[in-house]
Amino acid sequence: MTKGQYGSTCYSPCWWAESISNSSFPVGTYRYYQFYAPADARIRVAIVWDSAPSSYYNTDPLKTNLNLLIFDPNWQPLDAVGGYSASWDNSYEIVEFMSHKAGTYQIGVYRASATEMYNNLGVAWTKQLMPYKVSLPLVLKNYGG
Repeated sequence: MTKGQYGSTCYSPCWWAESISNSSFPVGTYRYYQFYAPADARIRVAIVWDSAPSSYYNTDPLKTNLNLLIFDPNWQPLDAVGGYSASWDNSYEIVEFMSHKAGTYQIGVYRASATEMYNNLGVAWTKQLMPYKVSLPLVLKNYGG
């Protein structure tokens, strides 16, 4: 997996990491990262950001809430097919979906809320091409008695 460059398209699985602030990424706005996916690939996208644990680690409040939404090559949201994650009680979001058409997909990170000035954001995507490999256990029974 290689490091993506903000504003450029990744053609193989890659990741981005950056500091975000209220001025560079205000509440109520999106930040976009893009990747190219072939048709019929299984795609997984994840974002992660920092929480703010207390000095005794007995509380770990989230001071930033980010949501994840994937847009297909026609800029249509994939929320109906697993391309949307918007939980509020953790510092990550993950989606997995099938890319039914080839093209450039957009990873939309939405800053839903923030009570802190700065945070760090990590974004990553990966793909698995068909045929998918599934491992099943082999069970042999002795029928010879």
